[in-house]
Amino acid sequence: MKSKIYYGYFVTFLAGLTIMGSYGILSSCMGNFIAAGILKKGWNAAIVGLAYSMRLIPSAISPLVGIILARFGPRRTIFWTTLLTSIIVIICGYFDSAWGFVFGFGLAVGVSMYFNDNLACTTVINNWWENRRGQMSSMLMTFSYAGGVIFPLIIAWMLRTFEWKTTMWLCGLLLFCITALPQFFWMKDRPAEMGLKIEEGLKPKQLKKKKRITNEPADEPEDWDVKSALKTPQIWILGILYGFICTPFIVVMNYSITHLEMNGMGGMQATYFISGLSVTTFIFTLFIGTIVDYLGVKKSFILAFLMGAVGIISIVFVNCSYLTWIIPLICCPFPMSMGLPIVTTAVGDYYGKKNFSIIWGFALPLTTLATIGISPLVGIMLAHFNSLTLAFVAASLHQLVGIVLVLFLKKPVGQRCQ
Repeated sequence: MKSKIYYGYFVTFLAGLTIMGSYGILSSCMGNFIAAGILKKGWNAAIVGLAYSMRLIPSAISPLVGIILARFGPRRTIFWTTLLTSIIVIICGYFDSAWGFVFGFGLAVGVSMYFNDNLACTTVINNWWENRRGQMSSMLMTFSYAGGVIFPLIIAWMLRTFEWKTTMWLCGLLLFCITALPQFFWMKDRPAEMGLKIEEGLKPKQLKKKKRITNEPADEPEDWDVKSALKTPQIWILGILYGFICTPFIVVMNYSITHLEMNGMGGMQATYFISGLSVTTFIFTLFIGTIVDYLGVKKSFILAFLMGAVGIISIVFVNCSYLTWIIPLICCPFPMSMGLPIVTTAVGDYYGKKNFSIIWGFALPLTTLATIGISPLVGIMLAHFNSLTLAFVAASLHQLVGIVLVLFLKKPVGQRCQ
């Protein structure tokens, strides 16, 4: 008997587990590991801090990641690279120097996790979904934020309860069991592997309204070949825009507490503000992908940038009165939550499914370049003016520049795959 539940939902769940484990254990817990290295093992704080910076270097291999995903498929790529990542994490348990941690947990893990993180998971979503691509991408981010809430608590308990080596062993095994094993047995790269069609079984009212509504999904966009796609300016603009849309997250999450404490707020109350922002971001992520599906790429980008601009500038006026928290708690989550659904939808709509991972993989290094200087610039402005007000104003204007770039976006036309 044929299941009434479309298997794509289960595939989305498995992709969500992948990104939850990868982000939750390897990224959101970085602070736990750094603190343990400094306080328990006596490592130099300046050296240990480089581990996070090392994570930015592997973005240059995104084109290679995309090619491997296209060649071997997300399922096998996720399994084997996660196995490698887990082994590296376990090996890090035997490092007794800060530099070993920097190059092991920073660079080596950073390289391997690129193969089982956002690009792999969005490739799966793109293969299984058409009209609800934004919503399913939003679900990925929900899993990501959930990992960021759950795993820091688990890792903190491990580090207090066990020695460093045992904790790394447990982290490696936990990563493998969550991010690799279920995916290897149950994830399917494409609906055709199960004799299904994309979004098969969804009722007409569940599909995004088109000119013609039928029981079949809308016609899929034609597949572009990689060379033709990379010659279009749209893919590079999307890479830059994704970087721009990350600005509120970088500025607000990294510098809000500093700003609030400099303006008289207590450390705990400032932390409550950030915690509240994390909660509203998690809640918004549950449904914000549906907004992307409804509005389309350009309108979603504009909405995200406008809300981001208002959210950043409103941080300037936040004080001990909880009423001043309302606007930033509402506005800031929009760009944080909408970025991934927008670009996943855009690349799929513009260039099709066949070469999604390769085309988007080439654009991702631009995302890093568009964001890599933001945090240092804010720090420089803080040191020069002894205030973050001007930095928040500049970051808000930065969002408006993103809107200008969006105006140049339109669906490309040209040579496609034969």
